[in-house]
Amino acid sequence: MWSSTGKFAETLVDGFGGGVVLKGFWLVRLSGRVGATFVHDWFALGIWISVGLHVLFAPRDPVALRGMRRGDVPARWARAGWCAAIGAGSNVFAG
Repeated sequence: MWSSTGKFAETLVDGFGGGVVLKGFWLVRLSGRVGATFVHDWFALGIWISVGLHVLFAPRDPVALRGMRRGDVPARWARAGWCAAIGAGSNVFAG
């Protein structure tokens, strides 16, 4: 399973690589540029959908919305959500 950092890095590489292919028209034939455009457009659509759904679902959980705005959430909230997601008891983080 990839981390969020890995996905973000992949997004940066895809965006930069696509830009090089699309702007450097002397480097790649037309068929390669058409493929890059196709991948770029679908990838961008996926990002828009992902961000849009995050914004739509955020009001359902005020703490998550605060985390999106400020970049932090209470440790109790994060741990409770994680334990519920993996189906474990609260002692997972004891130590």
